[in-house]
Amino acid sequence: MRPAIGAVVALLGVVLAGCGQSAAPLLPPQRPLVRHVKADAGKTPDYVQPNPSGQPVSGSAGRACLKALGAKGIATSRLTENSFAVPPQPITLSSSLTSGPFVQGEGVASGIETATWNLLSRASGLPLTPYLGKTLLEVQLTNPGSTRIGGYTCFEQGTAVVGMFAEQPYYSLQPMGAVAIDGRTVRELTGLDYLHWLEKVKAYLPHPVPDTPNLSAAAALLDSFDVLNANLPVAERKGLEASLAPGGPNSGPLGAQYQVMQAYVPIAISPWRPPAGFPAQNATLQREYSVELWPHFRHFAPKYLAGDGWVGFFYSLARKTIQDPWRVVSSGTGP
Repeated sequence: MRPAIGAVVALLGVVLAGCGQSAAPLLPPQRPLVRHVKADAGKTPDYVQPNPSGQPVSGSAGRACLKALGAKGIATSRLTENSFAVPPQPITLSSSLTSGPFVQGEGVASGIETATWNLLSRASGLPLTPYLGKTLLEVQLTNPGSTRIGGYTCFEQGTAVVGMFAEQPYYSLQPMGAVAIDGRTVRELTGLDYLHWLEKVKAYLPHPVPDTPNLSAAAALLDSFDVLNANLPVAERKGLEASLAPGGPNSGPLGAQYQVMQAYVPIAISPWRPPAGFPAQNATLQREYSVELWPHFRHFAPKYLAGDGWVGFFYSLARKTIQDPWRVVSSGTGP
């Protein structure tokens, strides 16, 4: 199931210094489509665990989801309320499928999220494109005991179910844990790995550019992911690595991390503001972002992963003066 708000899972920490892009919408000019190394296909890992049972479905929104799933041939007799006790909640879809990973705040989906859900829901005959920019009710149900489908999500407008997809149980290597209701993955639906598919539909176009002081903190953060994701000539990559790691190429975690993962796909990036009681910050010199990531594994073994493929991280960016470029100075599972 999609993790509850605030749930974060530890993975490898990264300390990067960022290069950047221009201001919003932060999507660069189109770079020619490139091929990426395919992730290991393999069989379903033997460490997949079934989700626990929740409460019986009682609300009208849950019952509408059950009915819609049943009409699609899904056995619904054992489905329960979300096992994390997350009630139905509003979610606003992105107004565009190509607006990238940035979101305005909690309860708003990024373009990458919306594009992914649209692909999976469209496989059930319910494309989400008529509802771009609209606020829908997100209803999550659990499929207890299953090691294939951990649960289902319905998007509802009024009394109508207008979208649906499923989630693999913990631990899943699918982006966001999400699959079509029949279990098909992004790769099975498109024939492409996730990163390549995002590029093809222009939901995410990695395009690292040299850092300059006029780039925003958000652009610098996105660029730190882009240098991992873009298919670059060796010399260009080494030059960017040298700017990201103060000691030069392979001196920081980037080199070691790249042996494990081909990419960190930024699914959603949102500004993080400290709650009441946290020390005040100078926003002109320090910024924090909450980032949902999907590691696109080049070589995978269970020891490299400490949870669902979809993980939440916080990234801190800082600069010494407003004349200096932003740098990603730390990352981890909490601010």
